[in-house]
Amino acid sequence: MNNLLEKYFEEGYVVIDPIDIQLVEKINHQFSEILEAEDWQTNSKIYSYNDSPRIVDAYKKIPEIVKFSYHPKMITILEYLYRRDPRPFSNILFKCGSEQPLHSDYVHHGTIPEGFLCGAWTALEDIKEGSGELVVVPRSHKMPYFKYSDHGLKKPASLADIKKNYSFYEEWLSSAIKNLRLSSERCILKKGQTIIWDANLAHGGAPIVDVNLTRRGFVIHYTFSDVVFYNPTFSFFKGPEDYLMRDHIVF
Repeated sequence: MNNLLEKYFEEGYVVIDPIDIQLVEKINHQFSEILEAEDWQTNSKIYSYNDSPRIVDAYKKIPEIVKFSYHPKMITILEYLYRRDPRPFSNILFKCGSEQPLHSDYVHHGTIPEGFLCGAWTALEDIKEGSGELVVVPRSHKMPYFKYSDHGLKKPASLADIKKNYSFYEEWLSSAIKNLRLSSERCILKKGQTIIWDANLAHGGAPIVDVNLTRRGFVIHYTFSDVVFYNPTFSFFKGPEDYLMRDHIVF
């Protein structure tokens, strides 16, 4: 476990072996049923970069995702990494690669104290090259936390404003990574493997080279006990009233 901790804090992520392959198989089977029935909910189009659905809150239809999020092996690892109780609060299912530009989860969800947030992405199949693989930028989690207010941006009043601010962030992050001479890596996971990343780690989806390939997987986000949870999109830090607080909406 010491090596796991060292790699996590140095690189910003770790890949762990399958914690329960039978549970993963059940999730994958139920995912197929959702796809066949076209029974899903997606997040805003401003966060979609191709026609493949990003299915949000699928845990409401697939109870096994809840079981997976609280699996003792997963909880033990997260407790070891953060020394606090993990609280799963959001998940997304992917059929294909997202092709999403590099970003961090911390631009969408924030905590006080800072940094008590992570993502856990699990492969539902053997991931193949050319499928729009998950991409991570090792050590990018050591960058300062991005705050919209630090860049002269205004609190959004519309979806168009949100998109404008977020596009600024994507360009800022791309430039920052280039200036720091950080390099991205593609994650070729086997079925059931999970990559856990610090929420400030830059990650995204590689371009899809072979449109016949899927990239089935699901991500669960975790915050932790004894933190204040807020929405960075609408929090501009000018005073106590200028935060948009969030409840811990756990599974």
